[in-house]
Amino acid sequence: MNQSSPSPRSPLATPAQAEGYLPHALSRLMNGLNARLMKALRPTDLTIQQFRVMQFLRWVDVASISEICKGTVIEQSVVSRIVDQLQQRGFASRSRSAASGRVVEVRLTAVGVAVYDALDPQARRIVEVTASVLEPAEQRQLHALLGRLFEQVQKLEQEDGDQA
Repeated sequence: MNQSSPSPRSPLATPAQAEGYLPHALSRLMNGLNARLMKALRPTDLTIQQFRVMQFLRWVDVASISEICKGTVIEQSVVSRIVDQLQQRGFASRSRSAASGRVVEVRLTAVGVAVYDALDPQARRIVEVTASVLEPAEQRQLHALLGRLFEQVQKLEQEDGDQA
């Protein structure tokens, strides 16, 4: 093969096809948002996943590891490690549930709440500036559509689990 001739490409690798591929589009969006969020998190030395767990706990106040997994869509082993890391830094605490002694509940400490609350406006601003290219009605529609797609993924995941 002549070195100056272009290498053959798979027809599935064309940029036009990649642009219309939902996972590619969502991944690009999340990677872009996460890159901006990482800059905001840098002074705290938190990872994106640690921030997401703290965010979930701030929204719900207290949750079990399995509830955190479900709410953040992060694997249980990873959530357990993140909670350990947050606990070591004094940002989260664990305690046995009063309702069921077998369940361990996780919550943010006062320090964790303060750290999260200092970061939250920056995180919200990143999303607001990004979404500002959409009209409010388009933003609501986008959230509704993404919610429906997520519900479908969850349904398919559950069906796959039932068949295993």
